[in-house]
Amino acid sequence: MLTINREYHLGIKSFIVSSLRNVFGAIVMFFVALFLSIVSGFFIQIINTLINGQETSGGSTFNSAPLVFLGISLIFLLSFTIFIVGLIISWLSYINFTFNLKDLEIKLKKGILNKEEISIPYHQATDVHVDRDIMYRLFGVSRLVINTAGEDDTGTGREEATFDPIDKEIAEQLQIMLQPRIGVLITEERK
Repeated sequence: MLTINREYHLGIKSFIVSSLRNVFGAIVMFFVALFLSIVSGFFIQIINTLINGQETSGGSTFNSAPLVFLGISLIFLLSFTIFIVGLIISWLSYINFTFNLKDLEIKLKKGILNKEEISIPYHQATDVHVDRDIMYRLFGVSRLVINTAGEDDTGTGREEATFDPIDKEIAEQLQIMLQPRIGVLITEERK
């Protein structure tokens, strides 16, 4: 259960989904390189035939195998590098995105290089909603959006804070805690 004055992360499932987003290109590159390595013998034979011609008349022949091997190795290396960089970026984003429920506001801290701190007073919040598409449901995560007073281009409230992705359980608890507080201005009585 979420409590006041404690810093929270978005949950480990959100890290996993963010990581999958960031490394998807590397995974595709890996499978392309794997496919190319499987069929490379066929390609080497075609390249050698095209370059050397059908018959070899005692001269030196070109062997494309080392170049094909080098190209496939570079694709594997590039996919591995992108995979590692994607994981590092996902981890840094995860550990640097925190939120803290205060008595009168919610504070968010995010950013890897450009640190940003957002403070949203509850009385300015107009809506808190949770979205889950089919992929998010499969992974047990959600997208939570806090809208505030003011207008954007569509004439509705501004999106002030977006938690995307956030573990489903944390999103539901956050929504339950914020719903009764939004739009309520708490003033202190002067004595």
